[in-house]
Amino acid sequence: MADEPSLTQETVRALSAAAELQLTTARATLLAPQLELWIRGANELSRKMSAAEHWLLSPVTSFTHRVHR
Repeated sequence: MADEPSLTQETVRALSAAAELQLTTARATLLAPQLELWIRGANELSRKMSAAEHWLLSPVTSFTHRVHR
């Protein structure tokens, strides 16, 4: 979407620094376009699933907590 900010190499470096991850400039340059595609896809899915007709849907995968004795 045009109104979404792009994920730049500088943004990736700032996020990795905040997470205390070592990330070279070359690696950040490679990661930025892929991460931007993933984020745009996730945002698109989020918008779709926020529509009223999808409110009662749940993921196929469910997580449960089992107590092993």
